Amino acid sequence: AFDFLKEGIVSEEEVDLNYAEAIRLIEDLELKNMLRREEDKLGAVLKVNAGAGGTESQDWASMLFRMYQRWCESKKYKTTVTNWQDGDDA
Repeated sequence: AFDFLKEGIVSEEEVDLNYAEAIRLIEDLELKNMLRREEDKLGAVLKVNAGAGGTESQDWASMLFRMYQRWCESKKYKTTVTNWQDGDDA
């Protein structure tokens, strides 16, 4: 791709897009390679606790929960929330 860039066949933007896509594909392949054993298809439990820190800690735990929830949605994983406790409002 860099030779094509030097010769003006493709733009720098195209090279950057192709590079980013190649990196994404490699990372997906690495994850699939790590999770190739039979037991890797089993479920997982994730527990997010706010801990000490008041409302800032609660806000952070909520953001972290949403991040994991959206990541699971993007990977088409099924999620279930078994327990949720709202924190105190400031």
